[in-house]
Amino acid sequence: MFIDSRTVVVCVPAATAVDDLADVAGARLAALGLTPVGPVDHFVTQPGPAPRRFIRRQRRPAPALTFGGPICQLDLAGMRHAAAAHAADLWQLWQHVVAKTPPARPYWTFEDRHHEDPDRWPLARAEQAYTSQPRYQAMAVYNAAVHPAHQLSTEHLEAFQAGADAYTRLAALAAVPADAVATVPADAVAVASGPPGWFTPTSARLNDLVEYLRLANRLLDSLPPNVRLAALTAS
Repeated sequence: MFIDSRTVVVCVPAATAVDDLADVAGARLAALGLTPVGPVDHFVTQPGPAPRRFIRRQRRPAPALTFGGPICQLDLAGMRHAAAAHAADLWQLWQHVVAKTPPARPYWTFEDRHHEDPDRWPLARAEQAYTSQPRYQAMAVYNAAVHPAHQLSTEHLEAFQAGADAYTRLAALAAVPADAVATVPADAVAVASGPPGWFTPTSARLNDLVEYLRLANRLLDSLPPNVRLAALTAS
């Protein structure tokens, strides 16, 4: 919902030493042809004292964040709930911002025109046609007037238009997997498309995002509680 840089969640065997977690996850991403940038605080720890060796920013107030650790020590349910609550507020704001504008065509429809007839629809024309839609323009004007932290992502336009319930559910589904999920070692059963043990949306279309999130969450929810998860930024 989410590319030059993205957050990838790597599933690491329970036997992996804590001190080796980032290195093992990074090696898996490198094997997939990605360039690991480093660990990123992505997960919320379970309520109560958190294991210090999993916390990267010790002084952060509760709930503490960590780049990874055993699933049983991560509050995945809390992450999903918080993401859904935030998305519900965002959707209400978005509805106000785009009020009385007609529905917009998602970007991929214009990209398809470019691929089908590049002479008539060069990429610059396709992009201009997309950004010239009143609903997109309403979001762009709003974003220009507020702090970047409070902007409405134009990349979410198709998801916003799916409705409040769909948008909040998508946010909950995306909270844990982030932009991609990899497994160590590669799991021949856990395959969406592409290399074994690698999940990511196959395109920017909402349908492809939903399919990725369905498969990624099914995998994550099936893992034993002692399996480790690690979040890394990769390019």
